[in-house]
Amino acid sequence: MKRFLLAANFMLISLCNVAAQGYFISGIVLDSASKRPINNALVLIDGTTQMQLTDSSGTFKFTMQDKEPATVLVARKSYQTEAYEAKGDRNISMRFYLFKSKNIPVNSPQVEKNAPQFQSLFLQHLLGNSSITQSCEILNPGDLRFSIDETNQRVLVVGVAPIQIINEPMGYLLNTIVDDFTFSLRSNAEETNVFIGFKSLTSSNPTVLDRWKNNRSAAYKGSFMHFIRALCAGRVEEEGFNVSLIKRVYEDDPNYTNEFKVRDRKGEEQFRLPGGNMIVKKYVDIIDNSSKSELALAKFDSVSHEWKLNNHHSMMRVVYNTYFGWFNDMDAVEKASAAYDYLLDAEGKPVSLIVDHESSPCIIYKSGRIKKSGSMIFLGYWSQHDLATSLPFDYQP
Repeated sequence: MKRFLLAANFMLISLCNVAAQGYFISGIVLDSASKRPINNALVLIDGTTQMQLTDSSGTFKFTMQDKEPATVLVARKSYQTEAYEAKGDRNISMRFYLFKSKNIPVNSPQVEKNAPQFQSLFLQHLLGNSSITQSCEILNPGDLRFSIDETNQRVLVVGVAPIQIINEPMGYLLNTIVDDFTFSLRSNAEETNVFIGFKSLTSSNPTVLDRWKNNRSAAYKGSFMHFIRALCAGRVEEEGFNVSLIKRVYEDDPNYTNEFKVRDRKGEEQFRLPGGNMIVKKYVDIIDNSSKSELALAKFDSVSHEWKLNNHHSMMRVVYNTYFGWFNDMDAVEKASAAYDYLLDAEGKPVSLIVDHESSPCIIYKSGRIKKSGSMIFLGYWSQHDLATSLPFDYQP
């Protein structure tokens, strides 16, 4: 889950009306003390392949292909990272003033002695535990700093420079800005403040290029990105998705006993009575067979270039009918099915649930980018996708 803090160390120097198709983001990167241009600063649009190094004049320029908001990151070794969120409604030119880093952390002797182990743990928590992660490699591990909280068994990771990770199976170089990444040694819990730019690898070998293309296609098919793009194009069913709503039935409901046999999932919830006492109710989640795709998809309200998901206190069930994605290892399927509800339906097709637990609508853009991502929870197949198999938001199949 990403946390974003709007940086204040920049100056917006011009605004103009946005072009009909997309917009421009340009600017210059300067040293805050000397006011001189900084060359070779990494400037990237978070989650995309839009990425540049500043030239000797410290300048950069991006051409955005749509009107979606974009998070601009500027990073260079020995400097503090700066960020700005462009709204996507106009062309923008800006100045970034970078401050020299203070109190650069150093690794303890314990970390230095076990550096490969800590680097491996960092990759697993950042990218996931798939076989793809095992083939990834950090090119500059010396720029990672680890701090260990012995009491709570937690590890804080900071990158003193953008961390470069080769994801060879997917054909990407990941330029990763690690401002604050914390993971637990006791569980899979983690807190992240990480931004990533994707750079496509190159090869003169047609076999390698085909493998990258096929792996990216396999990651895309049936993904949330695929679903949202199908939704925007009005081709949800044509692209292989079946959508319905889930309703929750509690044990004090007369339908509970009758519909229990067709349940998807059962569980318990706690409720606080007016007097303050807590009670536990058993429930079952079942497919609402009365809800057709049109009713479920009506939860998505199209507004210009974005979609608002009004799905509060309800769950949307999405089945991908034609492809099983990365789960072609049946042992992995059985393990995942035991750990996560809704991974597969009775026919072995991947199932995902969308749960929006806040009352205000969740904003989704046609690229698959989610605004207020903390309010949306995925269960099932989509919850299994990790960064190692993620695609840039500007990916085109």
